[in-house]
Amino acid sequence: MLNIKSLIIGILSGIIIVMSAYMYFQGEDYRQLVNSRPLSKKEFVGVLPNGKNLERYLIPYKGRVHYVYVTEDSTTINKKTINGRTTNIESETYLVERKK
Repeated sequence: MLNIKSLIIGILSGIIIVMSAYMYFQGEDYRQLVNSRPLSKKEFVGVLPNGKNLERYLIPYKGRVHYVYVTEDSTTINKKTINGRTTNIESETYLVERKK
């Protein structure tokens, strides 16, 4: 006769194993990024309307991936900030002044 309690424990154990494997392999990109040289992972994002190329660098930091966006004359860094119970994304932009 089928024991319901054993069946439920088997199903829950299977779910836990599958979810653990899923979470482990989700972090594979981060682990590869940590083992690479700093600022070696660069992606081309696109071309801005003014004709400048927009590139993005991936930076591993405290278990998360942060992005640094770079154009010819500006750099933007996105980071997570926590205000009480609210989490926001804060951007800092640095402009390079051109001499005329």
